[in-house]
Amino acid sequence: MATILRSTTIIYAPDSSHPTSEGSDLLFDGASFGDVLRWFAERIGPPASGPQELAGAEEETSEMGYLVERVSG
Repeated sequence: MATILRSTTIIYAPDSSHPTSEGSDLLFDGASFGDVLRWFAERIGPPASGPQELAGAEEETSEMGYLVERVSG
């Protein structure tokens, strides 16, 4: 998907009314990935270090977690 969209950043974040969905929804208002990442950092904290951190987390923690992956364009 990143290749098709010519993006070098992928943000994995839960949706469906989880706290991270408010930040993701900024994209519908014209915000950039940078804006969303700043929102996450200010309100949620740093991203997970990898998918295993989110997969092994308790439900309350995984709802607040997000992952950022940088890929080559």
